[in-house]
Amino acid sequence: MRKTLAADFHDETGNLLSAITRQATIQKLQVDDDPRTQTILEPIITNSNQLYNTSRHFLWHLNQNSDDPLRLIDYLTSLGQNYFPPLNISFSTHQFLAGVQATRHFSPFAAINLIFIFREAMTNVGKHAGASEVKLTLRSTDEPSRLEFALTDNGPW
Repeated sequence: MRKTLAADFHDETGNLLSAITRQATIQKLQVDDDPRTQTILEPIITNSNQLYNTSRHFLWHLNQNSDDPLRLIDYLTSLGQNYFPPLNISFSTHQFLAGVQATRHFSPFAAINLIFIFREAMTNVGKHAGASEVKLTLRSTDEPSRLEFALTDNGPW
């Protein structure tokens, strides 16, 4: 049921947001000499893209495999790979998972909270750190029920 809800919601919202973005972009190209219209259309494009990205995180969480640490690290990696390159910041992921059991899963809200924390940390690095390199690390610990996530950078802040 979670997969069906997520797929249906994604299809409907994705199609509508894509149409809004496409229509606003076409309108923007047609009136490129009117700065007042540009000022109106640019936030529409930005907001619809942001809404799509935000809903993507929510929908990913609905997926029944969102509590799998390996899927979560893949998802966080894709977020970093999309966010940092336009800022001229290199991004890498490192996994040290000796002895991690394939059956290890997060509690229901842990994955979505880690996504929110990671997105906030990415934003802080991009705005304030002055970094040229960022690294996401997932590490298993001696305690079987514990995994450590770390986002580090080489910036002076």
